[in-house]
Amino acid sequence: QAGIDIGLADELVNAADAVTVMAAALKIKTKGGDMPELTATEAAAQENQRVMGIIGCPEAKGREALAQMLAGQPGMSVAQAQGILAAAAPQQEVVSEADRIMALDDAKGREELASTLAAMPDMTAERAKTILAAAPRAGATSLSDSILALDEAKGREALAGKLATIPGMTVEQARELLAAAPDASGSGEANMNNAFDQFMQLHSPASLSGSSGNSNDVDTDTQLLMSIPGTRATKGEDKL
Repeated sequence: QAGIDIGLADELVNAADAVTVMAAALKIKTKGGDMPELTATEAAAQENQRVMGIIGCPEAKGREALAQMLAGQPGMSVAQAQGILAAAAPQQEVVSEADRIMALDDAKGREELASTLAAMPDMTAERAKTILAAAPRAGATSLSDSILALDEAKGREALAGKLATIPGMTVEQARELLAAAPDASGSGEANMNNAFDQFMQLHSPASLSGSSGNSNDVDTDTQLLMSIPGTRATKGEDKL
């Protein structure tokens, strides 16, 4: 009776036909119950393909944020998203303050200090540039070593050392000052000492006992005295 009520008995001739029709109807209904599950699986696969197609398309490079937004729009096709992305300007890359500090020219040779500054909160590239410029580069020769290594510093080491401690002193300034300063290597003092030693050796008791006392010795004495700095002996003065 239930089959008749729902229309399954229409066009039936006998009971055998009724059983056949009802069995066929039940079979169709059973198969039809699988259709919604298959459709959901296919829909999920299609949606995933659509999203990945939008995000991974060439037009999405440099426009990743916009591509993700378009992929989240239901019904947005890959072709439509490509058209929108192609017309959009690429987004500018966001450079962090730490990257700016590490990219400074003054950071070269001072990478460790630059990294420390970049990790500091509220540190700006401008402030870091000033600090880095005042710091010596790693492996660079110090100002003191550069000044002491100058050719003009030879014989003037004491003056070179003092110049190296003066704030703001440069190598070029130190070079000029050292070049204008007298040589303090002691060569003049050594010359004076040598002349004095020669004079004393000539007039030692051993030398006097063996000397003839002629005028040549007097002339030699005068020449030795004249060679000692500070001596004012003249030909008109008494000779030793």
